[in-house]
Amino acid sequence: LLPALRGIRGREVATQALSSTEFRDWVAARVGDQEFPGISGFGLVQRFQPPGAPAQYVVTSIEPLNPNRSTLGVDWATHPVARAAAERAMQSGRPALSAGMVVEREGEKRAEALYFLPIYDSGKVPPTAQQREQNLWGLSFAPVVLGDLLAHTVGLARGQVDFQLFDGLENAANPLLFDSVLSLADPVAQKDMERRPQALFSTERSILVSGQFFRLQVHTTGDFEHA
Repeated sequence: LLPALRGIRGREVATQALSSTEFRDWVAARVGDQEFPGISGFGLVQRFQPPGAPAQYVVTSIEPLNPNRSTLGVDWATHPVARAAAERAMQSGRPALSAGMVVEREGEKRAEALYFLPIYDSGKVPPTAQQREQNLWGLSFAPVVLGDLLAHTVGLARGQVDFQLFDGLENAANPLLFDSVLSLADPVAQKDMERRPQALFSTERSILVSGQFFRLQVHTTGDFEHA
């Protein structure tokens, strides 16, 4: 994933301005034959600074377009979770993953996160945070569908454990982003924690990914306990 975003950054710096057709063709040629589990596309965000107004982070290109059409033209500055990650990438000069967001796509609820990589006018990361903000052109990014990313893990578990992924550190209010048993659309999913404390073995771990914390809970199932 990161090499693909770096490739998009390098191409943008080299050409200064990719047309939508050039971006589509480049993504198809360079990453179209590779598998990126959970990644629904690759895009470009350009930063605009209107006089006397907050900065805008506008999606100017994204491919493939059809499953991501609603994202084109979105100003991530109007989405606090996305804005926080974009600004963290800008200020650090490093990749940044957003917190999870539960969104509705084609009538189905799913959890997504956004992975950003900053692009500076010079093509190099400026030495200070102030210079990074002043010289930011925009960001390359990829939407990450957490359910698709973790789906293969369910198969590996072979029914011996079930697990849940939450946003952030330990906090009961943090949203559930993935459940190996229940759909996020199930109204029980957010509340069905009763079966987990009854498990013979349970564990919980905090995971830090590109500046964003997630909390993973794993519990043994009846199949494991009765084997």
